Amino acid sequence: MKAKPFQLEALSQQIKTQYSGALVFGTDISYVQEISLKIKKMIVPNANDFSLVYLSASQLKQTPFAATDEANTPNLMGDRRLIWIKDINNLSDMIICHFCEHRQTDAFLLISCDNLPKNNALRVEAEKNPHFITFACYPPEESELTFFVKDFIHQENFKISPDAISYLIQNTSGNLSILKSELNKLVLYNKDKKTITLDIIQSLIGSGSVQLDFFIQLVANQKISQAIPLILKLQQQGELLISLIRMLNRYFDVLLTGKSLIAQGDNPSTVVEKLLKPAQFRLKQPLQKQLTMWTLKQLIHAHHLFLETEIQMKSSRLSQDLLLEKCLLDISLA
Repeated sequence: MKAKPFQLEALSQQIKTQYSGALVFGTDISYVQEISLKIKKMIVPNANDFSLVYLSASQLKQTPFAATDEANTPNLMGDRRLIWIKDINNLSDMIICHFCEHRQTDAFLLISCDNLPKNNALRVEAEKNPHFITFACYPPEESELTFFVKDFIHQENFKISPDAISYLIQNTSGNLSILKSELNKLVLYNKDKKTITLDIIQSLIGSGSVQLDFFIQLVANQKISQAIPLILKLQQQGELLISLIRMLNRYFDVLLTGKSLIAQGDNPSTVVEKLLKPAQFRLKQPLQKQLTMWTLKQLIHAHHLFLETEIQMKSSRLSQDLLLEKCLLDISLA
């Protein structure tokens, strides 16, 4: 079974009672470690030398099914056992198969490692095996962080405005641990359960910094009113606005190409696969959504506006921030 890391707490009972093991992997190594430690605490809250066993690459090379052997070794203290294989990326999928088929106790197998491609045998087996659960730990998308924030404040019984959520996510750099810390500060601050507005968020966490990718995604998601206030901050960070207009144009050229391919009969999901490189996997869902938001006419118009704005930035006496703001407003009105 596949699950999202933010679902871990909600699935804790099933993990403790229904599954034989878990595979935790991904590009966000600190997130992999965090989720793995939480699973360890679920299974063996009071871990000791009898209940927690680590297996190394050399042990597995010598005894491929050492995890099963450890599972079937009685714990002298009578507690449940956790067998943890960590930081080994070339494991055979047979480790999971053998463990699930020959385990004779309630021992739990935890495997944590770096990123695994979709066709990796270990990952494929863990995702399809009904006795295993997998957590893919990638830097979370804005939609996932937004869901997390809304769920958190719902449990704490207060409200937060949409622009405050966006600002909070941006100024924690998409880092879930930092975001949790800031949310906990809000709970301490907001004892009277009032609605948290953008002004309150700004006063509590400061101005922070703006990431270029975040700004471009705001524009591509037609959130122009949220993008425009960030132009000045980008300038203050030392960003050249003429470079920013070029980056926007390049991204919108990808959208334009994709929209043209769809108009020719290509499937949207296939188009996204064609347009993006493997390292850009985080953009797949946003790009597919954006291809439905913009018409071909709008994207052609945006392309011309970006080119015209770049020319004006080189020749006009008007400030570049005003030219960029006008460009974005013209795009939103198209």
